[in-house]
Amino acid sequence: MRILSQALIFLGIHRANALDALTASLATSCLALSACISYPTLIFSADLAQYYPAGLGLALVSAAIVGTTIAATSSYTGSVAYVQSQPVVVIGVIASSIAATLHAAGMDDRILPNVLVLITLSSLLLGLVFALFGKFRYGDLIRYIPFPVIGGFLAAIGWVLTRASFTVTTGINATTEHILLLFRYDEVLRWAPGICLGAALWYLQRWRVNRFNLPAILLGSVVFFWIVAFAVGRSPPALAEAGWLIGPLPQGHLWTPARHIAALANADWWLFPREIIGFGTLLVLSSVSLLLAASSVELAVREDIDLNQQLRVAGVANLLGGLAGGLPGYQGPGPSILTSRLGVPVRFVGLSTALVCLAVLLFGTSFLSYVPKMTVGLVLFYTGLGLLVEQLYRSFFRMTSGDYLVLVTVFLVSVFVGFMEGIGVGVVFGLIIFVIKYSRVGVTRRVASGSVLHSNVDRPENLREALKQSGDQILTMTLQGYIFFGTANKLVNAIKERIAAAEQPALTHLILDFSLVNGLDSSALASFTKMAQYSELHDFRLVLSNLADETKALLRREHIYEGEHKNIRVFPDLDRALEWSENEILAKQELLVSSLLVPIEATLESIFPETVEAQEFRSFLDSFDFVKGDALIQEGAESDDLFFIESGQVMVVLALPDGAEMRLRTMDAGTVVGEIAFYLGLPRSASVIGSERGRAYRLSRESLAKLRSEKPEMAARFHEYMARMLADKLLDTTRLLSVLKT
Repeated sequence: MRILSQALIFLGIHRANALDALTASLATSCLALSACISYPTLIFSADLAQYYPAGLGLALVSAAIVGTTIAATSSYTGSVAYVQSQPVVVIGVIASSIAATLHAAGMDDRILPNVLVLITLSSLLLGLVFALFGKFRYGDLIRYIPFPVIGGFLAAIGWVLTRASFTVTTGINATTEHILLLFRYDEVLRWAPGICLGAALWYLQRWRVNRFNLPAILLGSVVFFWIVAFAVGRSPPALAEAGWLIGPLPQGHLWTPARHIAALANADWWLFPREIIGFGTLLVLSSVSLLLAASSVELAVREDIDLNQQLRVAGVANLLGGLAGGLPGYQGPGPSILTSRLGVPVRFVGLSTALVCLAVLLFGTSFLSYVPKMTVGLVLFYTGLGLLVEQLYRSFFRMTSGDYLVLVTVFLVSVFVGFMEGIGVGVVFGLIIFVIKYSRVGVTRRVASGSVLHSNVDRPENLREALKQSGDQILTMTLQGYIFFGTANKLVNAIKERIAAAEQPALTHLILDFSLVNGLDSSALASFTKMAQYSELHDFRLVLSNLADETKALLRREHIYEGEHKNIRVFPDLDRALEWSENEILAKQELLVSSLLVPIEATLESIFPETVEAQEFRSFLDSFDFVKGDALIQEGAESDDLFFIESGQVMVVLALPDGAEMRLRTMDAGTVVGEIAFYLGLPRSASVIGSERGRAYRLSRESLAKLRSEKPEMAARFHEYMARMLADKLLDTTRLLSVLKT
């Protein structure tokens, strides 16, 4: 009982959902069998039609093995998998080429063995590529393929499926030279019913989606066919001989492993290297199709699906299926979504669907021999029409004219020249689209003047005012993305405009922050050489921050680096780059020395205009000296005091989990430290450490309470000063945020 209980948990079956799960299994089994009957005709039709039974067997093998593997191991428990049309379309193109070569050489007896080997190689190659892509986490690459290129391929597959619906039902290769043959009266009778029913099914699914539409139409087409057949007095043998039914099917097993082993031993292996472009097309198109299918399921069921895990699962499934000679297969988006819509996204549905296909493979040949070709044509036309309408019609209203032109071009090249050439055109267009669209993305994430964007150094009021007045001499440009020639040239033009701006003060420091840069192409180095030349010509410093090691190496190679160019400086982060630039501006104004010492009297006189009051307030302060490394404030301690820095310098540092420390802010002489936590009554959020020898004055909470009691007017003026100082800092922060969010 315990084993049974665990099995039911794994399958996802319980009393409340058993009936729904069986209903879903019936619907998905119909879809899987329809695909197994229909898709092999994409390979085994026209001159290869006599070998169709072998293709049917391989499709059922795939549905059994691939379906079981994916249903049992997929991260999405409602996955249903079987042979898919996209890889089969490409295999059909390669098979036709191989068959034509062998026929021209008078080796018709070798066509089937070589096609069987082709199918085995295709499944094994796909399985290996899927597994490797999943292992190395390449699943997200689907996000980088332009949709117009993918849409063109999907539309071309829709065309092939639509054309195959005519070929399957009539036996005539539906190409331009044979197009008139399809309109003979007896041929129209063969293809028209399936085409009309396929179009009706597509319209029905658009008008009112229902899980029973497809099974009902498929079953109805078979019943309709046999009612008409009996009405006109045609027997099953006569219909089969006249080509109205699929087959002829063998009476024994559809799948014979011995035949595949013999095919491998007797294959003409020299044929396959000649089809390397076709195999490349198969791998690219199938990988894209699998990831698109998984993405569509993810969106429809509103459940995160690991694309890399789906690739690994599909890889293992196709390797196993390939060893058995099966056709390639993977998760079908339609039935996988259906399990969620029916409320039973459980493994039972996918596993039972695979079991039904296995049963048909072993015992169902006689049943399949009664399926009319018009039903197969119905499925192919319905699938192909859906792709054509979605990509060629609906995309027209969703895309820009340029993107739509790319889609149509890829489609036309794939249809009239070949899928291999379509892949080539798609790759070229993909690169062009990438270059054009990426070049439109600004290389600068944000641009800020030094009057708005400051370093994390708290300075006395006179120095803050000086930097506000002279801050426009500093320009900070935060770069982003991957910088190549086109985007670097845009950066050069922006810098030239700033240099030429007569309404702004002369540029003295240009800071380029690389914190958001992914990489630097060697083609962009010429633009950075120009910037270095501009720095000499217009006498400004080129300051670089947050350079990656690879970027440093490229710049050093071209001598665009500190020590190799007099106007270039390099800093590990933007804060230090800003601090150095500000210090240079203050030093030119001979103000920097004042940041080393701001007597407490000068600070207090800015609070209390009356000298007597300033002296009285000083009596409430305790003075002390500190050296480098002394802690004025300890992180986590009670906030019982604040400090006036008279000389030296202190740093606000935050302890990190790994034991390291992060510098948050630097405080010069003439500043106040610890006031926010002091007023809020919160524990200290960071430590304040001396970075240069100096002197500070401490105002304790007790002293402030005493001041409030003895000198309420002085206390009020002090609070007014602190409020003004905090408001000033808040205003600076607000200005900074307005810049950062642009």
